Amino acid sequence: MPIAQACDELGLNAKTVNDWALKRRRELSGEPDPRAEDRELREAKKRICELKMENAFLKKPLPSSPKRSTLAKCGLVLPEKGSFALTMMAGVLGVRRSGYWSWASIGCPEDDWSEVHDAVRRVWLDPTGASRPAS
Repeated sequence: MPIAQACDELGLNAKTVNDWALKRRRELSGEPDPRAEDRELREAKKRICELKMENAFLKKPLPSSPKRSTLAKCGLVLPEKGSFALTMMAGVLGVRRSGYWSWASIGCPEDDWSEVHDAVRRVWLDPTGASRPAS
């Protein structure tokens, strides 16, 4: 039965059914999909572009000390946000995107918490309890 006649009887689009028939014939004959190579090429070009961006970002100075916290890493993302994708930078730095947005929403605090830490230590470790807040 011709494709056009079958489409009329079933109420289908002839172009769609013809595409299905061509695809099935290729499958049965073992021919490769002619568009598969184009698709692979597009995916490879996209991946190359992503890797170039990662390399460009990695050329920026990164925190080398393991004591550098997530806050310091988030501080590296902020100035580069216009140049690189946030998802890529977060992945390279090992920071979650949600962590970055939390950090950004509280006003981008400094990494040095030593003064706060010392103040808390003085208050809670005071042997006289004089500076300890009432419970």
